Amino acid sequence: MAQIINKTKECGANPNRLLLRKNITHLFIHRISLANYDPANPNPVKDEFLDGVGLADRFKATEALGTAKQVPYHFLATKNNPTYSIEQLIPLSIKGCHAGDWNWRSIAVAVCGDFRRNPPANPQYENLINLISLIAPMNGGLEVVGHTDVPSAHLDPNKVCPGHYLNAKIALAKAILIMPEKWREIPEDEVNKRMIEAGIIL
Repeated sequence: MAQIINKTKECGANPNRLLLRKNITHLFIHRISLANYDPANPNPVKDEFLDGVGLADRFKATEALGTAKQVPYHFLATKNNPTYSIEQLIPLSIKGCHAGDWNWRSIAVAVCGDFRRNPPANPQYENLINLISLIAPMNGGLEVVGHTDVPSAHLDPNKVCPGHYLNAKIALAKAILIMPEKWREIPEDEVNKRMIEAGIIL
């Protein structure tokens, strides 16, 4: 199982945006492409070079991205071939800014790439599946959804996120294959232990 790379200090999320563990019911999956952030940039950074610190800095720098200058995602599944990784951008105890009124009850994972057009690379997808297998057992089992699977989680009626080639339900089904059989019954202490051993900051 891939080790999560801790980037929480470098990303500098607002410590006052507390996310209560007992409230968490959903795990949201998003697609992310840095090229979309700054249309005026003639040489946008490509997906392959996107990292968590750069992503956090972009969101904190401007109101224009719709997150009130907050770091939106808890995790980033990078596309840096050949060193695909999962980076943690904010602790699980801090609320992200990624899905409107769902922020107070959800964890967010951003995956680099445009999955309306192409599937994720195999190593990137395997990392995501492993991450889901660690987080989904929280609170008796989280619902794993794509950003636009929940209409009230976004404002753009034409938005498609993460896209046809990255289906949240299929990702959960694959994660279930590597989880304990009764994964919804794993005690919270054991869930925490598994996450901490993988490098996740609670």
